[in-house]
Amino acid sequence: MKDTFIALDVETANDNRHSICSIGLVKFENGLITNEFYSLINPEEEFDSFNTNIHGIDYDLVKESPSYEILRPNLIEFIGDSPIVCHFAQFDTGAIRDANAKYDLENFEFNYLCTYQLSRALLTRLSYKLKNLAKEFNISFQHHDALEDARACGLLLLELAKLNSSMTIEELLEHANYKHLGKVTHSDFSGFRKKANSSSKNLTLSLTEADSSTFNQDHEFYQKNIVFTGTLISMNRRDAMQLVKNIGGTPQNGVNQQTNFLVMGEQDLSKVDSSGKSSKIKKAEGMLAKGLDVQLLGENDFLKLMNE
Repeated sequence: MKDTFIALDVETANDNRHSICSIGLVKFENGLITNEFYSLINPEEEFDSFNTNIHGIDYDLVKESPSYEILRPNLIEFIGDSPIVCHFAQFDTGAIRDANAKYDLENFEFNYLCTYQLSRALLTRLSYKLKNLAKEFNISFQHHDALEDARACGLLLLELAKLNSSMTIEELLEHANYKHLGKVTHSDFSGFRKKANSSSKNLTLSLTEADSSTFNQDHEFYQKNIVFTGTLISMNRRDAMQLVKNIGGTPQNGVNQQTNFLVMGEQDLSKVDSSGKSSKIKKAEGMLAKGLDVQLLGENDFLKLMNE
């Protein structure tokens, strides 16, 4: 791949995305690694033992490290005007935006893409976790080390490009039916999404039949009914419905008494009342009040469950 890009990964101290405790960035130019940057970061908040057990970082390791606020100029200089690539970009780019907000800093601008989403668009696999895809493409790395994860993510992008005979990011996006990079601006952001290709009112009719032999019977969504409301940042609604169908769940167009999960995207304030809630959310909340078994999920929770 001819393009220059920056692969990025962060680790966090706890459930808050803004609690970045390490960051890794790897610069790729003409298909080669030309520079790397890694730093521990003092998140200036408590560590959760669950997170520490995953990445091995605790307060003692970071107490002498710079805060995100201090380190930020180095990140901006390293990234420059190159696009960022992450595996599960909604989390990593969201962590950067949330860390900026934590310190009352304006977002710095960058474009981004996601190898998790591209892999789902270009490959047919039972799992799209970084460690599994890296193993398939013979990419060796130590998982949950920010620099190692970033490097593996960048190498995975090169493998996807090679597999699809793509010399540029633009060509690869065309193969995957993604027309635009995600973008973070000083005051806003737009997601890395596929082209919309059908009306949401009849999306279930446009879905491809799934192969039942590939269903994951242990998955949270297996044989469950899932409804979506609002706009998803990571993908369009049809793709989300197809993912549900591919693991043995049943996507629905509307909430009813058989609904098990309602996945909530961003609500269009022009289409909701002063509560900011769609009619689907209100109906699901009413069902909960009556003791019916329906769960409301944010987009992050949905993506985490899909990646299990």
